[in-house]
Order: sequence, then C-alpha cells, then structure tokens
Amino acid sequence: MTQPVSNLRVRRTQKLLREALIELIEERGFEALTIGEMTERAMVSRAAFYRNYQDKYDLVEQIFEEAMSALLNAVGDLGLEHPPEIWVTFFEHIAQYERLYRALLGRKGSPWFVRKMRA
Repeated sequence: MTQPVSNLRVRRTQKLLREALIELIEERGFEALTIGEMTERAMVSRAAFYRNYQDKYDLVEQIFEEAMSALLNAVGDLGLEHPPEIWVTFFEHIAQYERLYRALLGRKGSPWFVRKMRA
C-alpha cells in the first residue's frame, strides 16, 4: 500500500529539518541556530518549517517525545520480569539516538532541553 504523496513530502520535510537541526547544533550550538539556517540547510521553505513546527523548541520537543515513545514501547513490550533485556533495550536505544543525545546534551546543546529532561 502506498502513502499519499503529501504524506511522503511531510515526512521528507520533517526528516530533512531534523537532520539540519542536529548538524547545526553540532556546529553552532542550539541557542545560536536560527530557523532560517535550518531551512536553508534542509533545503525547505520557512513556510514548510512552520507548517510542521511552531519554533525550534517545538521541533526538539517532538524529536525527544518520539525518541522517548520508542524507548517506552520497546521496554514496555518486555515487561518488568526481564530486567537484563530492559537494560539491553535501553542501551540499544541510546546507541540508535546517540547523535541526537550528544547534540542536545553536549556543551553546544540546549539548556532548555536539559531542564526539560530533569522535570
């Protein structure tokens, strides 16, 4: 079954913006990056950005929520009776999202994101 073209475009746009966000955090830091830089790097319009996200904080929050949802689903499938497997799943998740976590939690990362994680 194929997906509608518009849905594929939305997913492609979101993927490009997410990749651009991580690259720019690594290069310039979260606080210094702008929507204009992200859209230019992703080769999408500002309008496309704002159709998907309110601002850069919304983009980061959505990425993080998706990562956490994936982790909780993977761990939840195991149940509490399998502690070793839970740790394996947790570290596999960290490895899968390593670049994201390094970018957001590193020295050029987002203090806003760190505060949000602690809350």
